[in-house]
Amino acid sequence: MSERAKIAILGSATIDKIIKDLKISQKIGGTVIYGGITFQKHGLPTVLVTNIAQKDGRILKTLDQLGLEVISFPSEETTSFVNHYKGEMRWQEMHTKAAPITLEQALPVIRKVDHVHLGSLHPEDLVPELFEELAHNSCLVSLDVQGYVREIKQGQVQLKISDILHKVLQAARVIKADHSELEAILKSYRMDRETLKKVYGLEELVITRADMGGTVVAGETVRYPAELVPQVMDSTGAGDVFFAAYLAKRYHEDESIAESSRHAASIAAAHVAGRYLPVDALDLSPAPWRYVPITPKHPGKNLPMEPVYTSGWKSPNGMMKPGQRS
Repeated sequence: MSERAKIAILGSATIDKIIKDLKISQKIGGTVIYGGITFQKHGLPTVLVTNIAQKDGRILKTLDQLGLEVISFPSEETTSFVNHYKGEMRWQEMHTKAAPITLEQALPVIRKVDHVHLGSLHPEDLVPELFEELAHNSCLVSLDVQGYVREIKQGQVQLKISDILHKVLQAARVIKADHSELEAILKSYRMDRETLKKVYGLEELVITRADMGGTVVAGETVRYPAELVPQVMDSTGAGDVFFAAYLAKRYHEDESIAESSRHAASIAAAHVAGRYLPVDALDLSPAPWRYVPITPKHPGKNLPMEPVYTSGWKSPNGMMKPGQRS
């Protein structure tokens, strides 16, 4: 690990397979990827702690070309999702799951950095012992809750509050959730926003709400506007980009909530418009892959469906969009 690293991001790097309009594509994804690139672009040396299978070594090569430092332990599989789109609806499957990130793997890293960013994509991404360690660590711990409001049932990704979320919240100082995720948490815990913040000692709740902008709940409540994107190129990872840009400004440059959220919305808008990352930087489409469906070819009544928006997207995101997993 580089002595320069200031931020460590923990979670699965993924292979995202997208089936839309009879077209199939795949790309590298995950909070660790989009968040890591964003922190780096803000001048913050970042190390990614993730597990990638040896057979997917080209992912590591791509990340190296992007200047990202990666610590990856052996895993039989790399986490992969299949995203299905039908009109303005989406359903999602998890096809493979990487080995969880262990305390042994992460401990040497989290003891050397100023900021640990938790980017789990499902409840088993990180071992619970990590949260106990982080709860007693003096570094900044930020959390995107998405991995702890998901259940993987027979390969299908469904909304459910994880039993382990309680421990994760105890370790965090700043959390991000989209409006629907936060409402599910508050309903499950029978709390309002202020109570959640007080009980878990959270400094800030960053709440995204698609084209309605969002809210940051801290010592004060600050609303921020969305930024119109006339033409969407790719919204994959927009929420990850938004949160990393916000954290970079707010906690590493000591900017105000209003300025940090405005900056993050602008960066996320540039991302979905194709002006932030090289368009094909994370593309894996040339590699052949065989899709074996876990769920039926089209969703039935019992499958989770989510609305997606194909045009007029505004940043930052709260809902999932075409090609977007987080």
